[in-house]
Amino acid sequence: MKHENRDFLADSDRIKQIYAGPNIADESIRALIAYAPAAMAVFRGRECIIDFVNEKVLQIWQKPHEEVLNKPLFEVMPELAGQGLEEIFEHIYATGEKFTADEFPVKFLRDGKPIIDYRNFVYEPLRDKNNEIYAIASIGIDVTGQVKARQKVEEAEERARLAVEATDIGTVDINLVDNTAIASPRFTEIAGVPNEKGYFTFLTRLHPEDRPIRDEAFRNALLYGKLFYEARIITDDGIRWIRGMGQTYYNEGGSPVRMLGTIADITDQRVLQQQKDEFISLASHELKTPLTSLKAYIQLLQRAKDGQRIPREFVDNSIKQIGRLEKLIADLLDVSKISSGKLTYNMETIDFSILLRETIRSLQLTVPTHWFVLQGNPSVMLAGDRYRLEQVLSNYLMNAVKYSPNSNNVIINSEIQRNELVVSVQDFGVGITPEHLPKLFDRFYRIENTSKTFEGLGLGLYVSSEIIKRHHGRFWTESEPGKGSTFYFSLPIA
Repeated sequence: MKHENRDFLADSDRIKQIYAGPNIADESIRALIAYAPAAMAVFRGRECIIDFVNEKVLQIWQKPHEEVLNKPLFEVMPELAGQGLEEIFEHIYATGEKFTADEFPVKFLRDGKPIIDYRNFVYEPLRDKNNEIYAIASIGIDVTGQVKARQKVEEAEERARLAVEATDIGTVDINLVDNTAIASPRFTEIAGVPNEKGYFTFLTRLHPEDRPIRDEAFRNALLYGKLFYEARIITDDGIRWIRGMGQTYYNEGGSPVRMLGTIADITDQRVLQQQKDEFISLASHELKTPLTSLKAYIQLLQRAKDGQRIPREFVDNSIKQIGRLEKLIADLLDVSKISSGKLTYNMETIDFSILLRETIRSLQLTVPTHWFVLQGNPSVMLAGDRYRLEQVLSNYLMNAVKYSPNSNNVIINSEIQRNELVVSVQDFGVGITPEHLPKLFDRFYRIENTSKTFEGLGLGLYVSSEIIKRHHGRFWTESEPGKGSTFYFSLPIA
């Protein structure tokens, strides 16, 4: 806390030079000190008797001369006790050393309310002719305004920092004059570079095809002030997408001297957007197919002559295409309701074993190519929405049929494990590779099979997973490519 280079140290020396005992000798200098903008005081003896205070001190203390002179400091200003001043005075008497402090916080009572001011202090020991310390001269400069202004700036910077962290973006401050940069830890984390290497190593991680995109955006930012680009970077974990944004700052001559920039990891957004684009394309195709077939059958019916017998096949196929349309539209509506939180549930106590048998019996009538084999089905009562749970079972069963075109058996099993009912649907179809298993229940996710194209929007499992979640259940999959898959879900037993 000791500092010798203070502009106001000269004031301390002046008091020391002119203070010649219990009174100020030179009246002209006394007047100068009395109305100086700095707070000046002399405290006599270890009891800190107030021997002299100028007008500035009296303004701060909000007391007249007669209430303070020749009285102990901590009796006149009791709120100053316990703030460290006693220790400072004792240290000066013990060592004879001058004490200085910057931005020293001092608590005062103003109109009965506590406030904190900040002061730059000098406490100078005064000695008598025997070189004994008999008093301490004090010079104080009020720096409350500048301290609070700086604190506001620091608070604003901290809020900005927290806001940046909350948005999960990285920041970089580029000095365009000496070509240096300071990157935040989050910046280097997103960029996949060591902290000590920072910004310029990040540039080497840009995908070769995208480096020209970034460089062109940077050149435009130097000219027009705004930086924006999206590019791929190559990290140790693979390829990621980032979005770079920034603002250029210029000197008085109009030359760019600084750029503040950010990067954000937008890989998930890019993947989701790609899935949405693929989904829209797929939905268009899937909706168009049954509509085209249905239109063709209707046109054939239109051409039929009055009284001509209409082949039953036309009617059956038309109904089948309408069923496909209904299923596609229902899935789309359910996804929309899930997204908006409007998918309704009618919870009641149901016998799941009856629901399972009825669902299998109903679907079996529409699926002549496969045989549903129920191996276990204990009677169990649980709370659930009958229609929604039937929807889950139907999705599981029809999914098994779709992905096992060369097999004719689907095995269903229901059993009680601890406090759960565990249901499984096993097929003997194409199977699923391990990398796809964690994503099967994601929205818009479909497995592309190079040997066969399967119809559908890939929404059935997503809708099923959301229904199971609302029933506080779990869902998972086991599979082996070429040997089939088993889809599970569990429901808590009340």
